[in-house]
Amino acid sequence: MFVFSHRNPEMQLDKPRTALVLADVQNEFLDEKVGKYYPLIEEALKKRNVIANLDKLLSTAQQLAYYVIHSPHWYYPTDGQWNVPPGAIADYLIQIGFVGRKDQVDLEGFHGSR
Repeated sequence: MFVFSHRNPEMQLDKPRTALVLADVQNEFLDEKVGKYYPLIEEALKKRNVIANLDKLLSTAQQLAYYVIHSPHWYYPTDGQWNVPPGAIADYLIQIGFVGRKDQVDLEGFHGSR
C-alpha cells in the first residue's frame, strides 16, 4: 500500500473532495506493443519505474475508495487545420498519428486499455 506523506502536517485530505488525477496517461505512452510514443521515452519510463508506480497509485486509490479522474489529450482531424503551423514536436506527433481520434466519441483502440 502507498502511504501519502508531505511536509505540511496541517494539511489534511478531505476524502470526499480528494481524487487521484491522471493527466494524459495513455497506451501511446505506456504500451510497448502499440504505443507510437513509447520508444521515444522507454528508457525514462523504465528508469523511473513509471508503470509500476502508476499501478501502485491506482490500486491504492481503489483500495481506499478515492475517486480517480483521467484527463486524456487527443488530436482530432480539425487540429491539423489551425492557421498557426505546429511546432516541430507537434508536427511529428500529428504525422505519426499520435493519440489521434476521429471525433470526441470515437472508442476505436480502447479495447485492452488498462
